[in-house]
Amino acid sequence: MSKTTNFQSEYLMKPRLHPKQRLTLVLIALFCTLAIVLGIVGIVFALDNPNNNYVFSGQSFFYYGIPVGKSYSILNQDWTNGISIDDFTIATDNKNFIVKGLQVYSRTPGRASISFAYKNRIVAVFKIDALENPILVDNQSAILASNSNLTYIQTADIELSSDFQASLTNCSYYGNYLKITKQDIKNGGLFSVVKNSFICGLRLKISGAFSGRLFGGIAHISEESNYIDNFVDGDITISTDGAENSIGGLFGQLYAEKFNTILESKSSLPTISYCTSNINISITAIGRKSYIGGIAGIVENEILENCDNFGAITLIQNLLPTDADEVIIGGIAARISGNDPLYPLTYGLYTGINLKGSGSIFVNSLGGDKYTPITIGGIAGILEDYNLSCSSSSANMKVITDGADVYVGGIIGQGKYSLPQSTTRMLIDKSEYLSTIELSTLGNVYAGSIAGKTFCVNIASDCSTLNANIVLSSHDPNKSINIGEIYGVATN
Repeated sequence: MSKTTNFQSEYLMKPRLHPKQRLTLVLIALFCTLAIVLGIVGIVFALDNPNNNYVFSGQSFFYYGIPVGKSYSILNQDWTNGISIDDFTIATDNKNFIVKGLQVYSRTPGRASISFAYKNRIVAVFKIDALENPILVDNQSAILASNSNLTYIQTADIELSSDFQASLTNCSYYGNYLKITKQDIKNGGLFSVVKNSFICGLRLKISGAFSGRLFGGIAHISEESNYIDNFVDGDITISTDGAENSIGGLFGQLYAEKFNTILESKSSLPTISYCTSNINISITAIGRKSYIGGIAGIVENEILENCDNFGAITLIQNLLPTDADEVIIGGIAARISGNDPLYPLTYGLYTGINLKGSGSIFVNSLGGDKYTPITIGGIAGILEDYNLSCSSSSANMKVITDGADVYVGGIIGQGKYSLPQSTTRMLIDKSEYLSTIELSTLGNVYAGSIAGKTFCVNIASDCSTLNANIVLSSHDPNKSINIGEIYGVATN
């Protein structure tokens, strides 16, 4: 009895928690329990489902051609990152296409978009064209010298001889991500002329030396043609002596007809998209004018989107006093223009988007006529009646000359708008330069981290120059030196 009484007395004598304190302790306990449970679930989820950002850095895109009525294997499996194809969820928007693993079959002509999802996230998309009576290419003899209204599907890696040269008119060529190698380019790149055609999935490697005024790894001249997801790699040496030279890693010249009506839309314009150059170009240029670009020498009335250049451009020339060789170089293209009679009614249609240049540019040009300028841009040497958006350059640029005027910009060397009386202006926005420009010249200098010299061009405030650097190592103090954070000189 006394024990019970003592116990009760001791209990009654202990300080008791206030109801709010008890509620606080209960909430803390529940919170800790929930945290432990979520932690365990998170660990299990991580072990079972690794963060896709580590497994897949982005979404892969492929464009294939397959013959109608034949099962075709999608050979490119790099995108799977070693994961079994059985672990992907496959979907297609065309019921006539049958997909089993990496085998695709269609009984009828048509197009399908086939997606592969991993852990509920699409990681690869294949655009597949099913084609009737294509020419299957497993060697160079299958590609005719002169082609019209034909469709090619490459089915094996092929090596081209030095004398191989062909042209395409109203044709389609599906490289299907198989290799084409040309170790001697003395007769030029893959095609001399491509007109009104479509090329996708090329994986081209070229090397050697070429002498002439027009060169492109894919095509010397391209007219009214579309290109998707093509890659060219190699090291080439080019010597030129033409009145006007146009040299590019992928294309010498890209042309399209001018608009005939304002009712046309951007989707009707020939487009070069997801094309990449990793070609190192070493060149000597002696002519009236030389256009040199990582992707193309000249681009006129065509759309450039999502294109990269990783290749270096090196120009070394020693000129006679009477030589007058104007040099224009661009990381993507030497000259990009929307040379259209309906501009500015077509304003905004000609816009290059997400262009990137990272290959270095080095020019050593001595002697020659001191009145012929050198113009260099990380994206475009000269930009005319054409907008740029979301583009960047990390190309180191160095120019050595003993007298020529120099126009150099991290994005463009010169920007020109052909209708100054209009209220509209060319626009460069959301673009940045991330590297160093080094100049040594006895001529006038126009240099900026975005543009060297502009006329009626708006450079938006969202363009970045934080990591840009311009160094003038030597100059003539009697010459005009114009160096700015954004541009050297701008006029409106």
